[in-house]
Amino acid sequence: MATDCVNERLDLREYAAERALLLDQLRAPPLFAAEPVSPFAAYSLLFGEVLSVNIQRRIHALYQSRLAAINAYTTGADLQKLHGASAALLPIEAGHLYVFRDVRDASPTIVKIGSTRTSVARRIGQWQRDLRATPDELYVLFSVECTDVRFAEALMHTLLFCQWLPKRVNAFNGHRLLEYFSVHDLRALRRLCTAVTRHVDWFMRNKNRRRNV
Repeated sequence: MATDCVNERLDLREYAAERALLLDQLRAPPLFAAEPVSPFAAYSLLFGEVLSVNIQRRIHALYQSRLAAINAYTTGADLQKLHGASAALLPIEAGHLYVFRDVRDASPTIVKIGSTRTSVARRIGQWQRDLRATPDELYVLFSVECTDVRFAEALMHTLLFCQWLPKRVNAFNGHRLLEYFSVHDLRALRRLCTAVTRHVDWFMRNKNRRRNV
């Protein structure tokens, strides 16, 4: 909804120390003893915006939905009874979060943010065939591994809701392309992907540890 896109500008000069700490953490190997920077904070420190309350609520709802799915798996509950976002996030699988660019797009800010449980190269090959693009026209900008890639993808799409391109269509088959975004800072996007996947990895490890207690 358009009313979700009321993100407030953040003066990063006032948060220079916090941003420097985040960048240092993202450059270092992940440590899961303590909770990594949350997706909310990572987005704000990387893009200089405070997410609207509506988007923050949707992020929180995604975490609650993921908990519902985890609980269903671990307790042997009927997965068919899950609904809404909880069902959409199934199954829980490891994979890669990836970002590619099609140079045939007029703007260099337009990217596709997706996930795959197979190899990134294989998935990109499928997209090249679907979009009738050559490897020189459609290529991966970066990818990140994650223990729950469907959840990480949902978080990324929600965080970047205000940059979403909802009217994108495949010109060759007429299918809607729902995972395209216009992101002006690709370096920040790459860092956000790392921050989100690390938080998801921590979240999954934390919940599994609680299950085994």
